[in-house]
Amino acid sequence: MRAVRFHSFGEPADVLRLEDIPAAEPGPGEVVLRMLARPINPADLLVIRGHYGSLPALPATPGNEGVGIVEAVGPGVGAGLVGLRAVALRGAGTWQELVRARADHLVSVPDGVSVEAAAQATVNPLSAWVMLHEVLDVQPGQWILQNASGSALGRLVIQLAHASGARTINHVRRLDQASELKRLGADEVTSEEGDDLLRKVAALTGGEGVPFALDAVGGAGSATLVRALARDGVLLVHGSLAGREPMGLSAGRLLTYSLTVRGFWLNEWLARTSIGQQRDVLQSLLASMAGGLEAGPVAGSFDLSDVHEAVERAQERGRDGKILLCG
Repeated sequence: MRAVRFHSFGEPADVLRLEDIPAAEPGPGEVVLRMLARPINPADLLVIRGHYGSLPALPATPGNEGVGIVEAVGPGVGAGLVGLRAVALRGAGTWQELVRARADHLVSVPDGVSVEAAAQATVNPLSAWVMLHEVLDVQPGQWILQNASGSALGRLVIQLAHASGARTINHVRRLDQASELKRLGADEVTSEEGDDLLRKVAALTGGEGVPFALDAVGGAGSATLVRALARDGVLLVHGSLAGREPMGLSAGRLLTYSLTVRGFWLNEWLARTSIGQQRDVLQSLLASMAGGLEAGPVAGSFDLSDVHEAVERAQERGRDGKILLCG
């Protein structure tokens, strides 16, 4: 079968190669999924470069998300699963044609969910739901401020917050994204093109600030988010688009306002929760997707054989949507 692999960490253009390897065979309690589509996520590229929080043994196949159809089952697994369209929790190595997965990790995909949406179901939707409802426990009427709001994750935060009665202030690079985000349920949209974010936050909150801010960027912009927080507010950092740029937070502000700055990594949540709990949340999210929750636009689809072109496209600034690998 075809598989994208890397034998050393480095730039994707240098280390990724398409190889022909033996087809996956299901073991006891396992199935084999014939993959239909998988997204190229920022975390995938960090893994390939060797810069992620957990790294695979080499050689390795990238990818931790995607949708497929059950093609074969192993001992102890009912044959009725064959033909099921499903996603797998705790998936790994999805950038290949056939992927082994534990049968109890599968979640079936409703008919009303497209392949493109299902391929993106297990990272961003789960992250948005866990951050809002388990980590922050956001209540109806509360304000949430977030940056990178036009990203796939940012759009999901808007929709899930709106559905729960919470309100969002969404900071973006370009104001031309405002109408689309408001269509999804955004209450306010500000931009780097001229809006004074702190003045807008003060006006919306009566000068108190927001109880929660989600930071996908890090770097110098984190200090602005901290200044927008109300007393006892929480800054939840879930991305590092600014790389190693220092955050430059004011110790005085943290002390006098009793603020909390903490990180979020979906892998940690997956490690400390049961498969049953994860399945319940993901099934609920997939049902919401069948009912209209939008996973995010797709900017392009590429065959596995075009992985280098796909990765290059996935790294373009201003790209409006995910890049999928198909086949």
